[in-house]
Amino acid sequence: MIDAKSLRNNPLNRRTLVDELKIKRGRIIADDGTVLAQSEPAPDNTWTRFYPTRSVFAQAVGYSIAVQGRSAGLERSRGDELRGLQTGLSSVFGQLNPRRVGDDVYTTLDPKASRSRSSSWRQRRRSVACRVVVALDPRTGRSR
Repeated sequence: MIDAKSLRNNPLNRRTLVDELKIKRGRIIADDGTVLAQSEPAPDNTWTRFYPTRSVFAQAVGYSIAVQGRSAGLERSRGDELRGLQTGLSSVFGQLNPRRVGDDVYTTLDPKASRSRSSSWRQRRRSVACRVVVALDPRTGRSR
């Protein structure tokens, strides 16, 4: 008996990495519709990730380097959705379509609030070594 999941997730499995490069991963989208991560065409009918907001939300969004089998943040925790991983009956019929496209992931991250925090933080940065600001609605966990 073969454990398919452990074989698929094994970093030495080059087939998985090659397959991953051919998937147009879904976008990661902020609360206001700002695209935080998206796939862009690369050579040989493959895709690479691009982060339009650069370092804004880098901690939360993370990264995906498919060719190295590395990822972090939402790129990792929502990897199945971003890759359009099929489950149940859809997994049988989904295999008929060789061009797989991932699902978008919508977040409650707020770029406007982040920019205002960043500008005030830069002004006070000289006097403080490290500072983090998190604003959450305690009832829902949604960022403010």
